[in-house]
Amino acid sequence: MDALSSHIVAELQEDEIDLLRTVFGRLCTEYKIATQGEQTEHLARFLVKELRRGVRDEDSLLDAARLFHGG
Repeated sequence: MDALSSHIVAELQEDEIDLLRTVFGRLCTEYKIATQGEQTEHLARFLVKELRRGVRDEDSLLDAARLFHGG
């Protein structure tokens, strides 16, 4: 989750950061997304937005991100 600025990460709880890292890593592997770049930043921002909307479990975040990604 290096794509997120430090002020965004500072606002999150440790368990939320762990969840985001897990989901982010799985999606980067699944969709062959580089760990840096514009696509990575969009995905990271999307995941944080979903978390803030109340999506707090791994499967739901994965499902939402897959729809966001188009697949």
